[in-house]
Amino acid sequence: MLRRARVLWLNYPNNPTGATADLAFLQTAVDVCRRSDVLLCHDAAYAAVTFDGYRAPSVLEIPGASEIAVEFNTLSKSHNMAGWRVGVAVGNRQVLARLLAIKTHADSGHFRPALDAATTALSGDQSWLADRNRIYQDRRDRIVSALRGAGFSLPAPRGSLYVWLPLPEGWGAVDFCSQLLHEALVSVTPGVVFGNCGEGYVRLSLAAPTERVAEAMDRLTEWWPSARPAT
Repeated sequence: MLRRARVLWLNYPNNPTGATADLAFLQTAVDVCRRSDVLLCHDAAYAAVTFDGYRAPSVLEIPGASEIAVEFNTLSKSHNMAGWRVGVAVGNRQVLARLLAIKTHADSGHFRPALDAATTALSGDQSWLADRNRIYQDRRDRIVSALRGAGFSLPAPRGSLYVWLPLPEGWGAVDFCSQLLHEALVSVTPGVVFGNCGEGYVRLSLAAPTERVAEAMDRLTEWWPSARPAT
């Protein structure tokens, strides 16, 4: 597989699973890509959305990583600018030059007010990010506590905007989401929309207002004792 591969794409903290990677894992990825002449692309969109004192590492902290890696980031998650499409790519100079050539031919530049807003967002006081993350963490804690109280077994993610819920045996992701939506009026995402390996999981989002998260958990935990998997 490595002989055929050209790109290894990583995303930590991860969407949809909320998984995180430490420097040792990223070091292994860099070593593998260097030996195999594979470009390592790291999507670090959620690096600024972390909990419990966790700091998400950059792949470019690995010595020599910029020789074989490019890291992407965006203000969509870090500064609540979803849809503004303002981001950054850093790392291997050769790859970035080719990316710039493609971008130059694709359009003539971003909408100026969006760039001005991004400049203001990045150059201002960043202390509010910690307060924002505490709100996300409170929502995470409410979801994890409610689901564990209902009998589910799941980890508490240390980053990203999602809780990745393993379903009990016998439940399919689509069946669970469909029943929950129609019977309790709560919408979550079946894991299979992210690929076949997501079967048996559902993704819950921390992006809804705290009051709606609390209401959703009340409805889910009230519905769950009477729920039955499709036969």
